[in-house]
Parts: sequence; C-alpha cells; structure tokens
Amino acid sequence: MSIEGESNGVMLGRLADNPQFAKDIAALEKLSPAADVVLDFSAIEYVNSTHLSALITLRKHLLAHDRHLRLCGISPRVWSVFVATGLDQLFDVSADVPQALASFQTKKNA
Repeated sequence: MSIEGESNGVMLGRLADNPQFAKDIAALEKLSPAADVVLDFSAIEYVNSTHLSALITLRKHLLAHDRHLRLCGISPRVWSVFVATGLDQLFDVSADVPQALASFQTKKNA
C-alpha cells in the first residue's frame, strides 16, 4: 500500500491486493487516529472475510477517535461482496479518489 500522506486532515491509502491487504489495514489503524482515511480499492480484485473484518475494525477505531473512513474505486466484483454482506450500508463509498477527498472537504466547509 502506498500512503499518500495527510492533506487537510485526510490520509489516502492505495490498497494492494493479497497478501498485503490485511497488513495494510492494520498499519493504517496504527497511523490514522489523527486523520480521516480514504481507501482506494482500484487495485483490489477480491475481498474475503478477513479483509472485511479488518475494514470493520479500522472503521470502529476511526470512529472512536471521531474520524471517518471512506472507500473508493471499488470494482463491481468487489462491490457485490459488500452488497451481499450488507456492508454497503455500513461504509461510506465514493466513485473515485477525487470524489472521496472532496466529500471530506465538503463536510469541513458545512
């Protein structure tokens, strides 16, 4: 995963596919309490229960620190897993990185 730093209180993580995915999420959990997080899924071809569990844990961690998580760049194949598990109702999702970053900016200006 590449972390593209923190800009305006938002950290962007570009996720890598297995076997790195769960490790990337765990690393973000250690870095993220000071920033909201956008996760770019464009390189992710599939997710499994371990991945979903790590995402839920990261979301809970961020919310406990009054921070937010937004996912973006999710392929239709991966999105179908979110829908089938009901997690499409839990996570905030944007089409792409610019839209995800802009959503945080819009919240701050509101």
